[in-house]
Amino acid sequence: MHFRKILLFVILGFCSISGIQQSSSISKDNLRLYVFQGSDWCSNCIRLERQVLQDSQFLLFAKRTQLEVIRIDFPQRIQLDSATKKYNEEMAEKYDFKGVFPTVILVNKLNEQRIQISTKRNTKTSDFIAQIKVKSAKI
Repeated sequence: MHFRKILLFVILGFCSISGIQQSSSISKDNLRLYVFQGSDWCSNCIRLERQVLQDSQFLLFAKRTQLEVIRIDFPQRIQLDSATKKYNEEMAEKYDFKGVFPTVILVNKLNEQRIQISTKRNTKTSDFIAQIKVKSAKI
């Protein structure tokens, strides 16, 4: 009987450790999410912003994982100052932005590895978060 209790304790301990390792696959403070968007003209960008990036579920996820979200905006009606324009152009070149809006790129700040996150027309917040979790393990 004593052996069973020890075995159960070991199994439960192993499961707990495995769960911790899986939940921490996103290293805190190591990831950035670059969102290349046309905030005032691109309907898919506006939809992504409203339905996913401003969703409370995503905001909570970003806060818990310390995911830094950086918007690189290419508006048509809003005038950006020259420093912002220059920065946006440099970021577009650095991350090989192809001009397809929206483009979302997940970047590991430690090693600069990157991977693109898919944004379909009606991307659900839960699917978007799941992609980030899966793909963060690859970079």
